[in-house]
Amino acid sequence: MLNFKTVAVAAVLALSSLSANADCLLTLTRTNEVEKSLNQYGGLSTPNFQTICQKINRAKARVVIAANSVVLQGKSIGWASLTLGDLNSQIISSSNASMSTFVNSNASQNVADELMVAAINDALKQWDIDRAIASLSQERAAFPKAKK
Repeated sequence: MLNFKTVAVAAVLALSSLSANADCLLTLTRTNEVEKSLNQYGGLSTPNFQTICQKINRAKARVVIAANSVVLQGKSIGWASLTLGDLNSQIISSSNASMSTFVNSNASQNVADELMVAAINDALKQWDIDRAIASLSQERAAFPKAKK
């Protein structure tokens, strides 16, 4: 189970692509620390961003980012897990999430923060978004009030 103290879903949803060259805007749920690192280290930047973004928006979904960075035993570590949530409810589907972790021998919190952003982008790049959307649809079907 995720440690919600460090990767708690951010209280505020913001419409932001966090990508300098993106026309499509994604709704992201993330912590303030994740948002700060995304802003500092280039945001969401993956070759298939436009396609992923458009599919998520058509599905009336949001990306839930659980991520962290740490320096541990002389190594910098950044990890990320991406899941989809319903845009208008608290429904989140953990099925078909996408995860990534990067480790570097240069022990620095700045390096770890940069690795976390790289892990977020790697998870986004490798995500089977069609399967994630299908899983979210199944979760929504279990809770009919969420269909709006």
